[in-house]
Amino acid sequence: MKRLIYGIGMALAALVIFVVPILAVALPDDPPTIAARYAWRNVLETGDFLLIIEENTPYASTPDVNYSDAFIWRLIDTDGTTELGQAQGYNYFESGYGYNIISFYFAAADAPTWAQNYYLRLSGVPTAFSPTPTYNFGMTDSDYSALTVSADVQADIAATIISLASDLEDRWALSTANALVTQDEAGAYLSPSGQAFFRGAVYGLQAMAPGAFPVVIGNINTTGRDWNTTYATSLASQNAGTFIDDGLQAGEDFFDVDWNLMGMLIIMGIGFGLLLAHWKIAGGNLWRGFTEFAAPLVIGMRLGLMGAGEVALIVGLCWLFISAKVWRVI
Repeated sequence: MKRLIYGIGMALAALVIFVVPILAVALPDDPPTIAARYAWRNVLETGDFLLIIEENTPYASTPDVNYSDAFIWRLIDTDGTTELGQAQGYNYFESGYGYNIISFYFAAADAPTWAQNYYLRLSGVPTAFSPTPTYNFGMTDSDYSALTVSADVQADIAATIISLASDLEDRWALSTANALVTQDEAGAYLSPSGQAFFRGAVYGLQAMAPGAFPVVIGNINTTGRDWNTTYATSLASQNAGTFIDDGLQAGEDFFDVDWNLMGMLIIMGIGFGLLLAHWKIAGGNLWRGFTEFAAPLVIGMRLGLMGAGEVALIVGLCWLFISAKVWRVI
């Protein structure tokens, strides 16, 4: 009997010691609000659904319980009852209270019907409140993006994230050292602090909005290029039926050839004339005048006076010569 009484006493003591305490959180100082709502589709795959909201659950004094342990966000169907998804706030600043970012993502197989008037519901967790508070917010047509191409959608998400980050900087009164956005000559990106917050608030954001990050990881296009002579042919035939074509044909007849030898001799004559003039007037520097020589080659090719293939050959020879001089091969 003593052993039985002792065992029951120990069991009751264990229950008293290990009982989970009920958390007590006061209601928000003012009713929570949603500052902005953004919905996109075709983010990572055709037919998926991303919803990002900027919300405010105001407390003058931050509760001891983290926001994610006290509140939960739900996306509710148009009937006002059916739950489509849940999301929790990220406990980054002030334990998650005040202004925060909440996100819902659905793959294409689970995505709700697009552009419906759904409800967003903020509910208190039963272990933190008694009774639990509930706040409802309706979605409208203006919350949905009209973009459908994934590249455009991701660019718009990136721009929105940078805008939200700048807004939170002001609302949170962050110092420069803790700023969420970094500005440089290439544009605005999430700072290390911004990345730490938004990657927690919007899971998978780096894939959804790569433009919001300073480093983008992608696949290099290694597909071989299909080379052709379309451009060279169009240049050679652009003067067909004009007096220029008559002159070029007369040059071919004069030299008894079937290609534009006359045009090439004219361009080369202009180029060498400029080169020799530089050497004669400005001195004997053999490199002087080569820049001016290049202009007649490019202009003549564009006018159809010289073939693109011949110009490419000259450019290739010059490149080999310059490389050999730089590496002191010759």
